[in-house]
Amino acid sequence: MIGPSSWVFLAIVLNLTVIATAVAAVTWQVRRWRLARRLVATFTIELLVLVSLGAVINVNQQFYTTWPALFGVQDRSEHVQVVVDQSARPTRPGPAPTGSAARTAAIDRTEAGRSRIVNVTLVGRRTGYRLAGVAYVPGSYFHPDQAQRRFPVVMLLTGYPGTPRIWPDRLRLKEVLDRQIRTGRMPAVLAVMPRQDPDHPRDSECVDAVGGARAGTYLGEDVPDAVAARFRVRTDRDGWAVMGYSTGGFCAANLAIGHPRRFSKAISLSGYFTAITDASTGDLYHGDAAARRLNSPLWSVAHRPHAPLTFFVSAAKDHHGDLTAALAFAKAVRAPDGVTVALIATGGHSTAAWQNMAPHAFGWLGQHLTS
Repeated sequence: MIGPSSWVFLAIVLNLTVIATAVAAVTWQVRRWRLARRLVATFTIELLVLVSLGAVINVNQQFYTTWPALFGVQDRSEHVQVVVDQSARPTRPGPAPTGSAARTAAIDRTEAGRSRIVNVTLVGRRTGYRLAGVAYVPGSYFHPDQAQRRFPVVMLLTGYPGTPRIWPDRLRLKEVLDRQIRTGRMPAVLAVMPRQDPDHPRDSECVDAVGGARAGTYLGEDVPDAVAARFRVRTDRDGWAVMGYSTGGFCAANLAIGHPRRFSKAISLSGYFTAITDASTGDLYHGDAAARRLNSPLWSVAHRPHAPLTFFVSAAKDHHGDLTAALAFAKAVRAPDGVTVALIATGGHSTAAWQNMAPHAFGWLGQHLTS
């Protein structure tokens, strides 16, 4: 089947555009139904030009490789293939759950549907930033028996351009986490979605720019402190994970390596692993090669000292760039770090792909995040 990212589809659209333009030129002066024909011809040509431009971009970037992905339809049957599984796990099984732990797990499951999405303001003590964010608060957080409990946290980041609302609105965060917790695939977790770009609309890449915005310090240090001040959450690194898609996937890996006392796990969905600068970022590093290298997870995971980390990396097989980046990063990871690489067959670099990846990523997190 011809997909929206294929050269055949692009050729068809371009030929239709040429044909429509030629027909309009030949019949432009024909008097019969002149006005109606001109309006229809103009609309058709403009539409085909827009579709052609979109097709050129899509063929180049492979954003949407299937028709369901293009129209935002999630294929829940998409199979996820784990091709690398070198995640650090205990060599011996842990002790059997106590009665208290079993009751806590039962409360998590029964209260899952009572979770809430709330707006928060996250104030940076170090940076002075005061940025709006969103939080998912699990249902068991509000249960009287859990009033003294401190919950694990996952920080969720987006691609660029994006806002914290993408996770609950487009990636169905509440539905996905409620299901994972209700089925016992993961403990109740608080998810925080901070704003990533202090100089919006400039893309911060979640780094401390040379002579510029301190997004890395804000996300890696200030946000964990602000969340701990607002909610009953754990503050140890084993209780914190960071996860993102696209640019957020780069951010997740980079923040975990750069702030290992805060995070012990990082999840990158369709992320990249080498620092970039482009029109959206501006000059983040101002020619400082060392700063750029330190913000390239592909280099820093192997060369920058850090406490042991565990990574989950995912990509769609039909997006060559994402697939190559995921496998290259996994190859660079060395013990005692651990890495899991999970692939889906189709989806490209799109929301549909991330909708498909997210439940599996959260399921993996449930195996590695202790309550």
